[in-house]
Amino acid sequence: MNTAHLFTPGYIVQQAASHWSCTCSGCQGQKPLHQIRWQNEQRLSWDLRCDSAAAVILRDAHAFDMHIETTEPLPLSPCCPRLYALNQQVYRTLLNSARPLNETLYALGILISRGQQVPTAEAIHALGDELQALMEGGVLREAFATLPLIDSYAIAAMRQLGSRRLDATLDARTGTMLMMILSELRSLEEARLLGELSAQRANIPFDAWLAEHDTLWRNYLRWYVWHHVFPGSDPEEWERAFLQLCQSVFSLQLLVGQLLSAGCEVDEPKLVALLAAWHREALPTPEKDNALLVGLSLLK
Repeated sequence: MNTAHLFTPGYIVQQAASHWSCTCSGCQGQKPLHQIRWQNEQRLSWDLRCDSAAAVILRDAHAFDMHIETTEPLPLSPCCPRLYALNQQVYRTLLNSARPLNETLYALGILISRGQQVPTAEAIHALGDELQALMEGGVLREAFATLPLIDSYAIAAMRQLGSRRLDATLDARTGTMLMMILSELRSLEEARLLGELSAQRANIPFDAWLAEHDTLWRNYLRWYVWHHVFPGSDPEEWERAFLQLCQSVFSLQLLVGQLLSAGCEVDEPKLVALLAAWHREALPTPEKDNALLVGLSLLK
């Protein structure tokens, strides 16, 4: 192979000539550049832990317009063909899906689970085509609607959320309320947590808020899949990687719902701050058992 390709997302190209003035704890004054390199491809990304990087990545509708350059191959191994194919199909699903966010994540779970069972990249691409047809035909929407509610998994995720310390760049009132919410998640009895969970599921204003900020959430998923080469190099861990993504989305949505219920305004800058803070510490470590089922259950 005589050539390779360098892929640069729009959010990096737009800022290439700009002086970097951010000094947040996520970047400490340095552009948070992240490079992924294989023999025949290089990807550039930014780390979402930086407040300024997160704002550019998440809020710009053209953040993921890809700029492609031809370059020299590197003396490295190529990307695993199955991982590369699955990462492409996951990204394609995110780009093409007009369904609600959690329904789209359900489709990704099905793709990952079935992709784990086939031996070739070609078979994974065929699965992606099949999945696209099922989404367009409404079959996956109907299947998602029949998913059971498994409260025990959601309660465990709420407890794990309560154990986190989020250093988000927020105004004093919102920051104080965030700390109170996390404290309550650590200390409330299970019956109270079930009540909070039921209220979140029935929170119509939150559903409207989620739809209003759809572009930002979808940019978050695109960044996650691109930056982490999701679902990762080990096929045995693909379902756990899916659970980790679902747990992040569940936790962040729960926090937003709780803040809105407490009377706090959660606009785009505050949501960006929450997402950046979420990635400033290690993501929750998911359990190995029933990872796919747990992840799917957190989407309801």
